[in-house]
Amino acid sequence: MSQRILVVEDDPALMIVISRSLSGRGYEVETAENGVEALGRLSSEAEFDLLLSDIVMPEMDGLELALMATAQFPKLKVVLMSGYASEWRRTVNLENVIHGVLNKPFSLDEMHQKIAEVLAAPQRAA
Repeated sequence: MSQRILVVEDDPALMIVISRSLSGRGYEVETAENGVEALGRLSSEAEFDLLLSDIVMPEMDGLELALMATAQFPKLKVVLMSGYASEWRRTVNLENVIHGVLNKPFSLDEMHQKIAEVLAAPQRAA
């Protein structure tokens, strides 16, 4: 049974590259263009193993999405992507919610390595 990943990215070209690359590695991938759409997918689809989300998005940013998603689905692992990761880390402490961060720009190899690492890690205690 393959692992399911929800990719949330408001840049359509980047979303396509990421989702195709993950699918090519055997993951089952769904996509959403923003946090609101992502919450709908999380609520209506079969269980996801990982949420891979951009931080800076319209309607709902990735930080708010991560908080809401993990409150509703505690076993969900979260990796966030951002070109501004160092900025939000100074103001937000979400270590109990976020399992990894990819600083843009990142290579597909870096992404695959981070995702494999996060998915292989034991579930955190609630």
